[in-house]
Amino acid sequence: MVLESSITLCAHCAMEAPGRLIRKRTGLLAVMGTEGIDGRNTKNNDIMEVKQTLGIEAARVSIIDEINYTMSSHGMTIDLWHMMLLADLMTYNGDVLGITRHGVQKMKDSVLMLASFEKTTDHLFNASVNGKDDKIEGVSECIIMGIPMQIVTGMFKLRQCLTMGDRVRNEIIRKKVGVALVEDKMRESMLRWFRHVMRSSTDVPVRRCERLALDGFRRGRGRPKKYWREVIRHDIEQLQLTEDMTLDRKVWRSQIKVEG
Repeated sequence: MVLESSITLCAHCAMEAPGRLIRKRTGLLAVMGTEGIDGRNTKNNDIMEVKQTLGIEAARVSIIDEINYTMSSHGMTIDLWHMMLLADLMTYNGDVLGITRHGVQKMKDSVLMLASFEKTTDHLFNASVNGKDDKIEGVSECIIMGIPMQIVTGMFKLRQCLTMGDRVRNEIIRKKVGVALVEDKMRESMLRWFRHVMRSSTDVPVRRCERLALDGFRRGRGRPKKYWREVIRHDIEQLQLTEDMTLDRKVWRSQIKVEG
């Protein structure tokens, strides 16, 4: 394999992982365009260059990979969802923002949130001089003020001024808010997908799975698990529908539609 002179092979890494090339400087696009290099398996730990070359989604993946690599190298394990949440926070507006004083200022305008990070007195003094308001909607702001956070169960106060202590039944809350049951919305989603499956060609993979036969398959102990087709058949019977109705999109969607 012929490589350009700007690409160097790290002998130590080559002995540990044969077939890997280590480039000691920037130029991701040039490396990916080099003959003999698989661009799909090329990585770069320069997040800003990845963003300029491949886009913000690739930069998000690079952030997750670098955090995971750094922590695992020190024998520490972090849940993947925490790393994904941090990467989403750093890239949600289309640009890479660091978790620094300057990066946090571009993320939110909340005075209390900025004060909880760095330079507390400076942020509070500037806010008081300029007459800034804080709606106290974020997690950090609610913790500072000692009030319940407006997420999960705290969201009830936003919609109906109710708390868990009011002991109001879910049926009454759903009726006032106009929200349907979760199982009804799941049924609507499955039946909508079922229509797409029935209108597909019999040669597509999702239709071929219907004709699969498992030889020697034994159900485990306990209550038998329902298959997707069995659930669909039960939902169709419950709504008094037929499979032939899937041919008419308007009729099918009007019959399975759940308000809320």
